[in-house]
Amino acid sequence: MDVLLQQLINGVALGAIYALIALGFALIFSVLRMMNFAHGDTYMVGVFVIFGSLQGGVPPPLAVLLGAATAALLAALVERIAYRPLRSSHPMMPIMTALAAAIVLRQVVVLVWGVQTLPFPQLLPVPFNIGVLQISGTQAITLAVAIGCALVFRLFLNRTKWGRAIVLMRQDLEVARLMGIPVDAVVTLVYALAGLLGVIGGTLYATNYGVIDTQMGINGTVNGFIAAVLGGLGGLEAAVVGGLLLGIIQQLTAAFISSSWQTAVSFAILILVLLVRPNGLVPGQAAPERA
Repeated sequence: MDVLLQQLINGVALGAIYALIALGFALIFSVLRMMNFAHGDTYMVGVFVIFGSLQGGVPPPLAVLLGAATAALLAALVERIAYRPLRSSHPMMPIMTALAAAIVLRQVVVLVWGVQTLPFPQLLPVPFNIGVLQISGTQAITLAVAIGCALVFRLFLNRTKWGRAIVLMRQDLEVARLMGIPVDAVVTLVYALAGLLGVIGGTLYATNYGVIDTQMGINGTVNGFIAAVLGGLGGLEAAVVGGLLLGIIQQLTAAFISSSWQTAVSFAILILVLLVRPNGLVPGQAAPERA
């Protein structure tokens, strides 16, 4: 039982990271009905900027700010160059553009840092015990940051002018345009927020596991997508639930079966959910339908 509880704690910490990544993924889909498959590689660049800054002697808080700003600006740039011209094109076109943008970003990182796995500094290494259970300081901070980001993000959507504009655009993009909302500017903000959430999740992942590589972007995209679909694609709270669930599933799979089966089990559960509950596991949390 103690082993199970310990793995559940580890799974919740991993799921909190996936929740942040999935939240950015679901936000973009809820507004534009577009799959942003460059999401992971966008925040991966931000994480590598943090790594490079730390290696250069920049204090950790400033390094994190630099990485977060880089990811947000890069996500906004990708939206402006790669997505906006194709917004009204065939649905396959943005997908292809997203994959192309992801490859370009990955190769830029390879040119600068190479393909090898690099050690990421343990910013919060101090563990503590609750009975026989061990919780690292990083895991506790990860869960706290994920919950805090979700709450702040919800307050932003409900209490600010730009947040309410995003909510209206989720309901009906054309009505929002007719009401005078600057749609292009809000869409750019949506991408920037998604990049910001992603780099927070990516940094927490790197701090938890102590390594980074160029594959963390595509892995984050895959896991973020699975988490968003599990909860209900386009539902923001559902993305958080889906992320937590996916983290627990993967951790239990690694502990009691094999770590090599994590992805296979995740996709198997995804297929089962799509067959049984195509709108996701959280009732009423899928993206609103548009006429």
